[in-house]
Amino acid sequence: GYTLDDAHSLHLTVSCYQQHTWGDLFKILLPKAVDYAMNTNVKFRRGVPIGYLNHFGLIHNTNKLAMKKRAKFHATCHRLLDELLRESVPIQMDNSVDEMAQKFMHDALPPMLTAEEQLTTIQEQGERWNSDLNRVSNVVELQPDSRVRLLRRHCLRVVEQDNGGENDEDNIVAYYTTDNARVYHDRPLSTLGVDKETLPALEVLFTSYPEYVSIDSLPLTTIEDKIAFVSTLYEKGLVRTEYELAHSDDEDEEGDESDSDDDDDDDEEEEEEENGLVSKRQKVRNESTDN
Repeated sequence: GYTLDDAHSLHLTVSCYQQHTWGDLFKILLPKAVDYAMNTNVKFRRGVPIGYLNHFGLIHNTNKLAMKKRAKFHATCHRLLDELLRESVPIQMDNSVDEMAQKFMHDALPPMLTAEEQLTTIQEQGERWNSDLNRVSNVVELQPDSRVRLLRRHCLRVVEQDNGGENDEDNIVAYYTTDNARVYHDRPLSTLGVDKETLPALEVLFTSYPEYVSIDSLPLTTIEDKIAFVSTLYEKGLVRTEYELAHSDDEDEEGDESDSDDDDDDDEEEEEEENGLVSKRQKVRNESTDN
């Protein structure tokens, strides 16, 4: 761009799809694939030919006497790389993509909600302290027939971590973006514990997006488990409901109003009775005076 020599200038650079090249993927994938191959295939644990230092390097790259040994060395490298691509790379692909996704999610801003989305998430449907009523209001409850979906397709990512061969139950974790800071990497990426029993339910939410599914249709054992599972996601801001939830405290307020109306009616009846008693007393007093 054009700038003035005698004045400061401000430059804004916008980058799209940053660090999402094939090379960025291979930087993650190939080390994982090599480690896996060395653990599972004895060929990758064999030593390189003795004397290879005499045939490779800057000084030896034009040595015609070493060309035959160099060619054999290259042939072995090609054969092992082909085996690596055929056997190890496919096994490590999912974990590598999950690692790229984890970095992307940490870089991302938290989801920006529309007005409609706010009304169908915990942002507006959550409980609030009502100082006028001196109690918690805006109370909502998820019901078995409530229909929900993920807030965003990539607001949640379930990954399997390497715990060094320890209990597989602790290897699965979900990362999510709704708690991300607006300052770049101001805090660590938020995590949510996941057990294997809830994985099928998460899979339903992912595969059905952007369609809504009812809570009672999720593949969990009991309705209590289903509501508890969705409630956890709801409280983290990870799911939204299809429609606004009814406030359970509205019924309480109506009950309070009816109670107050009943109290007013009772007060009126008591007042009428008192007035009637006063009238009777006044009548008796007047009759006694006349006599």
